[in-house]
Amino acid sequence: MNRCLYCNQENIHGSSLFSYLFNHDIICDSCRSLFRIKRNVFMLNGLKIEGIYVYDDNFKNLLLQYKEANDEALAPIFLSELRKDFLIRYRNYQIVLAPSSKNKENIRGFNHLKLMFDSYGIDTLDLFEKMNNVNQKDLVFDDRKKILDNIKLKKENKLKKVLVVDDVVTSGYTMLAISKLLAEKCDEIKYFTLAYNKKYEKNNSSISLDLIMKIKEKSKNYCKMLKL
Repeated sequence: MNRCLYCNQENIHGSSLFSYLFNHDIICDSCRSLFRIKRNVFMLNGLKIEGIYVYDDNFKNLLLQYKEANDEALAPIFLSELRKDFLIRYRNYQIVLAPSSKNKENIRGFNHLKLMFDSYGIDTLDLFEKMNNVNQKDLVFDDRKKILDNIKLKKENKLKKVLVVDDVVTSGYTMLAISKLLAEKCDEIKYFTLAYNKKYEKNNSSISLDLIMKIKEKSKNYCKMLKL
């Protein structure tokens, strides 16, 4: 791919041998630098959750364009640079998706989480549904506890190792509701979110995208020196 999926810029990674061999991102470096990759493991409501992106304004805008503007083409962006590590880390886990509002899903015409994983041929399980169309962002923080009673299990499955995945964790009540429903149906449960609220950020457990970009740039310069 030679056009950025986000800004539509052409020739996004140049024509060096290094870029051809190693840089397979589907958006340009400039767009990728907007999103803070900061791997973090944090405790919330008694659950140990792994997050990748910091949920800041840039990530929020990307997610809104994808979900609310029905821009399906953006689906591969979220896992583009993470999928190999993700598949290795969770290769023996069945991926269970957090439920989204059926009303929203019908309007946009796709399940936003499922499409992210479908983009790379990663199988997922859709086991849960929301009882009504209450949107978390429309609730004050204390009212989000009602989410615990708003999610139900659609299918009774006996599962072994499960990875519960959500797009954004803010209050953590969706994850908590799922954990209660799966508690006696799985041998092991882990929790993963693409993005997490900045208040859960830890400076001592991070991967700086700035550092990644610097390494890429040094490698490109090295290739230029060797005239590759």
